[in-house]
Amino acid sequence: MKLTLIKLISSILMGYIAYSTLSEPFIELLPDGPGKLIRLTLPVLGGLFCGWVLISSLSTAFIGTTTSPNQTHKIDGIITSISYSSFRINNKPRFKVGISYLNIEKIFDPIHSDIQLNFSIGDTVIIQYNPKNIKDSSIDLEESMKTKSINLH
Repeated sequence: MKLTLIKLISSILMGYIAYSTLSEPFIELLPDGPGKLIRLTLPVLGGLFCGWVLISSLSTAFIGTTTSPNQTHKIDGIITSISYSSFRINNKPRFKVGISYLNIEKIFDPIHSDIQLNFSIGDTVIIQYNPKNIKDSSIDLEESMKTKSINLH
């Protein structure tokens, strides 16, 4: 909810910035008619879209895959692949992790570097998922690390 509100506010801000820099100075220069309205609204719509995409991308890079309140069920998943993601935070790499659970294969991206330090291909991790949509899922990395440390001792 908070993230959606932040996306909405940033979209409105970017829309206003686009209007004030790309439309407002040229209002008197444009000829009257329907073309004027289109030329004035396109920068605003572009700004709204850019603001939404910018915050979505930044939230994915800094937060990673987030847990939805609908993800009420947990199941074990098996890691099938680990590779570097295109995201880096503070010059630290993030990872793409392929996990097989409930007869599906899903790539989780970006995942904290703890995944590479503590797990390898074939290890079991805990997946939280939405029972109504099993593809709506996330890795419970902290719980998986606790479970793995208990199993080692």
